[in-house]
Amino acid sequence: MKHMIFLMVVTLILLGALFSGSELRAQEHPGEHPGKAEKIKPDQVKEAILDYIRLDTKLKGDSFLIWDDKEQRVWNLDFSELHKKVMVLEDKTYFACVDFNAQVKQPDGSVKTATLDIDFWLEKGEDGNLKVSMIKIHKVGGVPRYKYEGDKIKQIKE
Repeated sequence: MKHMIFLMVVTLILLGALFSGSELRAQEHPGEHPGKAEKIKPDQVKEAILDYIRLDTKLKGDSFLIWDDKEQRVWNLDFSELHKKVMVLEDKTYFACVDFNAQVKQPDGSVKTATLDIDFWLEKGEDGNLKVSMIKIHKVGGVPRYKYEGDKIKQIKE
């Protein structure tokens, strides 16, 4: 009987640690940080971007299309990967990066896959939902077109 009680107590302790331990470690310390707590979570930003990509792709014939100012052309893209990092900029704009692939016909007739790194900026709409406010081609084939100085974009001159 004592053995059964001991096992029940140990089980309850382990279950308590399992369900509450991670919450205790993850809690912030109120009053120790400036500003207000952000109510938008990184997963919400990612989901808003993925929703945008899904809808845009569906509306445009199963490809994500983006105009390239530099090359004066439209890229026909396939979604590859949403980067893990989500940033909150000073002006309460949310930012994340997404990789897409494009099939590019070469002069010799062969086809090569190019990876484009596309940056997405989002803002809260009047309804409180995140809305994509800007999209820019950051890199083509790993070659950046601009860099960041703080939250500002600086074009890279060729």
